[in-house]
Amino acid sequence: MPEEAAGSSLREKDRERCDLLKHLNELCHGIDQEIHSHRQEHERVRATLQELYERGREGSPGPAVAHPFSEPDYKRVSDEVIRNQQNQIQLIKEEKDTFEKLWKSSQRTIRILELEIHEYRRQLKQPKSIHDLRQQYTAAVQLLEQNLSGVRKALGEKIDENRHLQQERAEALERTAALEKGAEGKRRRGRQV
Repeated sequence: MPEEAAGSSLREKDRERCDLLKHLNELCHGIDQEIHSHRQEHERVRATLQELYERGREGSPGPAVAHPFSEPDYKRVSDEVIRNQQNQIQLIKEEKDTFEKLWKSSQRTIRILELEIHEYRRQLKQPKSIHDLRQQYTAAVQLLEQNLSGVRKALGEKIDENRHLQQERAEALERTAALEKGAEGKRRRGRQV
C-alpha cells in the first residue's frame, strides 16, 4: 500500500513537471511572437518617420524639419527591447532544458525504484536472507531519499528562478508598452507640428 501511494505521488509530480514544461514552451512561443510583432511595428514606424522626414525636406527649401523623435534613438531603444526579449527567451529555454533533464532524471529514478521494489519483493519470498535484504533495502531507501531531496531542492530553485524570470518578463513588457506609448505620443506631437 505505501508503495502504491508513493507511485501515485510520483506520477502526480511527473504530471506537474509536464505541465510546467508545457507552460515554459508556451511562454517561449509567446515571447517569440512578441519579438516578431515588435520588429514589424519597428519597421512600420521607421518607414513612417522616413516618409515624414522626406515630406518635410521636400516641403521647405531651408534646413530639414526637426524630428519630434530621432530615428537613432528609436532604433537603439527598439534594439534594446528586442535584445532583452531575446535574452529572456534564451533564459526560459535554458530553464526548460534544465526541467526536462530533471524530469528525465526523475523518470530514471522512478524506474530504478520500481525495479528495486520488484527485486526486493522477489527476494523476500526467499527466506534465507531476510535480515541482509532488510539492511540493503534500508540503505537503498536512505540513499534514494537523499537523492530525492536533492532533486526536490534543485527543482524548487528552478521554480523560484522561473518566477523571477516571469517577473522580469512582465517588467520588460511594461517598459516596452511605456516606450511604445511615448513613441506614439511623440508621433502625434510631430503630426501636430
